[in-house]
Amino acid sequence: MDLNLRLELKADQFRNLRCTSQELQLTLSGCSSGFPTITPNPQYALRSAGVVGQRLHVDVDFDSQREFDANNNLHVWYEGLEDEVLRRVEAGNVTFQAPPSRFITAAIPANNFGIQAIAQVGPVEFRGILAQQKGNVVKDRFYSVGDVTSQALDREARDLDYESGRFFFVIDPAALAGFPAIDILQLDQVARPDSLTVGALRVYRRRAIAPTSNGNQNVGGVRAVACGPGIRAVDCSVQREGPFEWEILQEGKDYYVDPTGTWFALANRLDQSDYLAVSYITASRLDSVGTFPVDARSDTAVVDTLRLLYDPKPAVTAASPTFRFEIRSAYRVGGREIDRTSVAVTLSVNQRERGAAGDTYLQRLGMALENDATLFDQYNRLFPRARDPNQGDPVRDLFIVFPHLTPFADSTKLSATERNDSLYRTPRAYLATQGPPSVFAVRLHAAATASADRSMLSLNSFQIREGSERIYVGTRLLTRETDYTIDYTTGQVQFKNPDALFQGGGAAQVRAQFEERAAFSLAPTTTYGLSARYDLGAVGQVNLLGIFQSEQSTFTRPPLGFEPSSGFIGGISTELRFQPAPSDLSPTEARFEFDLEPRPVPEEPEATEDPEEIENPEEIKDPDEIEVFDVVVPNRRRLVRSGSR
Repeated sequence: MDLNLRLELKADQFRNLRCTSQELQLTLSGCSSGFPTITPNPQYALRSAGVVGQRLHVDVDFDSQREFDANNNLHVWYEGLEDEVLRRVEAGNVTFQAPPSRFITAAIPANNFGIQAIAQVGPVEFRGILAQQKGNVVKDRFYSVGDVTSQALDREARDLDYESGRFFFVIDPAALAGFPAIDILQLDQVARPDSLTVGALRVYRRRAIAPTSNGNQNVGGVRAVACGPGIRAVDCSVQREGPFEWEILQEGKDYYVDPTGTWFALANRLDQSDYLAVSYITASRLDSVGTFPVDARSDTAVVDTLRLLYDPKPAVTAASPTFRFEIRSAYRVGGREIDRTSVAVTLSVNQRERGAAGDTYLQRLGMALENDATLFDQYNRLFPRARDPNQGDPVRDLFIVFPHLTPFADSTKLSATERNDSLYRTPRAYLATQGPPSVFAVRLHAAATASADRSMLSLNSFQIREGSERIYVGTRLLTRETDYTIDYTTGQVQFKNPDALFQGGGAAQVRAQFEERAAFSLAPTTTYGLSARYDLGAVGQVNLLGIFQSEQSTFTRPPLGFEPSSGFIGGISTELRFQPAPSDLSPTEARFEFDLEPRPVPEEPEATEDPEEIENPEEIKDPDEIEVFDVVVPNRRRLVRSGSR
């Protein structure tokens, strides 16, 4: 046994030595720091392996400093004798070895934490497990390897999953004609008065300070008070924050400004606890919103004025003046590795892409090409566009942007059952826990460049379970250490001889299957499993399997759409082997092997002379609900060998 133990104590205190009378009333200002916070930090590492009494085996490798708990291994098992009913009992990190199946065992995760037992009664072997899932089954990933390596990406987002904390108005959008039917990508075609035309802009951010933090990133910034709009452009009688110090953001580094100056996009998402404000001078240079401070003043008694855009306090509602300044009509596609010409988008409600009138939702909400209602207009609706200044730098992501500020609540285009009005009335802090249910599904498809070097392949994953990967080039299964090497921590695959693997002028398809260890358990899943194997001797075997998985919720009272789910899968399979005896008519011996496994198959609708006679094809049942079974009997292998008469 190897045990390393270390105990550390840490004490920190945050104090603000430049407190004002207003800051004395704020909890997070640091003006009333009190006694230093003492935090114990025990660190320990344990490694042990061996056998106790020839029956009990121990294999422990645990380190409290490891970044992910899934990397720790705790495994203790009891090994019975050959003539005992109880053959093996395992506790800790266990893997459920299910019988081979083409239909039901592909989604069974390994690296579970719990208890597993194996028993043998005559020719029947029983295996049971009760554990919490620690591993994730990752879907197959396909890559196209040619001059560069590219990967097809498919993702489904909800209407609730807009890009929060990135896009904000500078001017008051309620003052624009037609609000909220405003297309932020076409504001250069909208006439605006001088008060809504920006000539020079400054953006300010106030970072939240944690009570246990020993630093303040706002020190040295502009000292100002930020207020929302009201009767005046900056009306402190309606909504006011401060005075406190604000960090001045830099255009071209921290944010992108639309050529009209009416809105901007942050390079990085605004933290949910931060404040955001602006100040600008109108195009005529005769008026300003706020005092437009460009640097911190030496006289701390002078307090500047800013327009508040984002207030993180829970009391802020849709009725607050600052609520409408955040833009909720942009949805992230991916980074600049995405080939923008490959981006495809579909919008659906209850898996329907067309409304009652027969038109697509993509067309109805202004996202489709004029000559094709099923294709996404990436040239005009994918931001940043190629014609935008500096191609949108420093924003390094691609977004689809709707030509309406509340696209999924537009009563002129959507019926009452299709609208999701609450999406645009729920504060950002409550969308994840108390938000409305999703109505629309946004399906995204794109091709991403994974690597410029075809000898390297990035699986875009980390903490891959060792030995779980299966990598194919075409239909050929590659061998680790012979054809490739892999770094399980970073997910990097290195091909040893790429020129031989990817021969020819065209692109080769690479398929990668692997299992990733769970780094964060947001909704823990408990697995109950039982399998039985009846040994038929030389003839083969019969397998039974049943697994029940139950998901736990992170919410005390789960809202609609966030309820925990559970499911049961089960099946029976058999492997039969028989060898006919040779006869005078058959001078050779033949051996056959069969795998039989029932699976559900969908019923075919009765044929009609006219396909239009099927009134509602959407009512055809889902394949998982059909109670019709088909026995698949593939001739897996045939071996023929010579014999004698």
